[in-house]
Amino acid sequence: MLRGVEALLRWQRPERGLLLPDVFIGVAEESELIVSIGDWVLRKACRQARAWQDGGLQRRIAVNGSPMQLRQRSIIEKVAAALHDHGPVGTPDDLPRHAQALREARAVASA
Repeated sequence: MLRGVEALLRWQRPERGLLLPDVFIGVAEESELIVSIGDWVLRKACRQARAWQDGGLQRRIAVNGSPMQLRQRSIIEKVAAALHDHGPVGTPDDLPRHAQALREARAVASA
């Protein structure tokens, strides 16, 4: 039984085809576009989780964040907003648990 999925980013380019993250993530980090990309991925993953939930499927989605994104002071608020605006309906206990995990990840990313 499938219980969860991971959101993986790929970039479809008309002239180059499907690009894997190792081709573009470094440039995105250097240009700091990784934060905007990460925010987009988070919102997209929350929308997909909600669509699955609305369709009767319960799936957990793992979304990787870059160290730059995790170091942002606003990351917890961004995750909360994405879950509120687009995400699946969870139990009230879900958000504090996710917020604690984000605080721990941010501490590791900042070290």
